[in-house]
Amino acid sequence: MPEVIAFITMFVATFIQGAIGFGSALIAMPILIQLLGIPVAAPLFAIVAQTGGLMTMLHYRQSLSLRSIRRLILSAFVGIVPGITLARLVDEHIAMLVLGIIIILYSLYALFSPRLPEIKDKRWAYFFGFLYGLLHGAYNTGGPPIVIYGNTQRWQTAEFKSNLQAMFFISGLFVVGMHAFVKQSLTPQVLHYYVILVPATLGGLLLGYQLDKVLKPETFRKLVLIMLIVLGVTLIV
Repeated sequence: MPEVIAFITMFVATFIQGAIGFGSALIAMPILIQLLGIPVAAPLFAIVAQTGGLMTMLHYRQSLSLRSIRRLILSAFVGIVPGITLARLVDEHIAMLVLGIIIILYSLYALFSPRLPEIKDKRWAYFFGFLYGLLHGAYNTGGPPIVIYGNTQRWQTAEFKSNLQAMFFISGLFVVGMHAFVKQSLTPQVLHYYVILVPATLGGLLLGYQLDKVLKPETFRKLVLIMLIVLGVTLIV
């Protein structure tokens, strides 16, 4: 039964990722944490996300601008190590509370879509990149800081999706390495679930790409954000 729930969760999460370009971690991690616990959910999603991330990055490769994200990547590496350490030290109940708050705040921000002022000083990228690394290393939920930063840089839709996926993939390689060689958390149980979730990941992404062509992104995005708020509330409660 846990395998079925995990499969459905990952399929839905990556379907949304394929359609709007982000959100898989915010959807999958709260459910996987409650289903499997952080010691299994964190490394599991990290390696599954690499599979899907590579596929998505190749899909949007023509719009990728590594120059736009190089500062984000450098500072993300600095934040990942304390993030992974934080996940080991913090009680799971506290972690779920914090994760729920992060998801709700981000969803409310994205739902009402305030137009943030344009940031021209590129040094701010180090701040947002560090926050990304901290959250990504701890709970694989580093997306919100990068989404906010991308809005302040006025990235266009295709560039936004491609830069985001490159950020996830490159930093994800470091996270997977930390889980494998430092924490030694790629256990047989994690690898067992990985084999199960790869088909869900690839299938969800392919279907999401098709929906991206026919559905108005703004309508679908609002539905996803409302669902995220519900998930965040369940984590807190």
